[in-house]
Amino acid sequence: MIITNFSIAHRVAVVILVIGILLIGAISYITTPRESAPDIKVPLITIAVPLPEASPEDVENGITIPLERQLKNLKGIKKLTSV
Repeated sequence: MIITNFSIAHRVAVVILVIGILLIGAISYITTPRESAPDIKVPLITIAVPLPEASPEDVENGITIPLERQLKNLKGIKKLTSV
């Protein structure tokens, strides 16, 4: 009740305070530096090996398993999945 009574009694001060907060927010928004296309580094590598007309077992045994064996020896790999 104290805030509402103060706001009613001093409405000019409240309006000036709100306008000041809006002005400071607008100036901050305008002066904040930002890039239109920031450089974002995503630590993800995708390898696609198409093999048309091959069965899933052939792809798994002939491509996926040997490829995973070679790739798991690389440093810095935390997670290796294949689909």
